Amino acid sequence: MEQFMTYPLTVQVPSSSSGELYDISFFMDIGGNLKASCSCQAGRNSTMCKHVSGILNGDLDNVVFDPSSREALTHFLQTDFPRSDFAKAFREYQEAIRAAEAATKAKKKKTDALKSFLQGGYF
Repeated sequence: MEQFMTYPLTVQVPSSSSGELYDISFFMDIGGNLKASCSCQAGRNSTMCKHVSGILNGDLDNVVFDPSSREALTHFLQTDFPRSDFAKAFREYQEAIRAAEAATKAKKKKTDALKSFLQGGYF
């Protein structure tokens, strides 16, 4: 029999700069849509933060667990999340990030190539 997740599921992740613990919660909204929140500044502004992104990418190294939350989070990442619209949007977000990074690298390469045609200083 399939196990169903009880929401909200909340874990904590320390800030990389201050060590302050941020609360990360995964929950269902009233329409049954999977949502996430983080208590960091970016999360409070409804922006994808590195804490939520890290967990969704499976990086659990810095997650502070209570005894039952590790199993619940692993179950969430393997079952509920992959089937959600949230997962689709997150994959598209990651693809956009990779495309933007590739475009930035290509722009730098083209800018560097143009430098040989530009003369600095005065004539």
